[in-house]
Amino acid sequence: MLYNHVAGATDFFERMSEKQDGEFMAFFATHPNPRDRVAKLKELIEQRHYKMGEKLPLPPTLKL
Repeated sequence: MLYNHVAGATDFFERMSEKQDGEFMAFFATHPNPRDRVAKLKELIEQRHYKMGEKLPLPPTLKL
């Protein structure tokens, strides 16, 4: 599915940065910190002038 906008692009990683579950966060141990990902995504969105469209709700299968 192609959305052609970046609305909600940082939401997933912002929610992940709030999680304290060690087992869950171990999955991301070899990946950048979610807060760092959010900062980088926001920087790229601004630099590249991506348009911010309407946020659509996630399907139930993708919700935490």
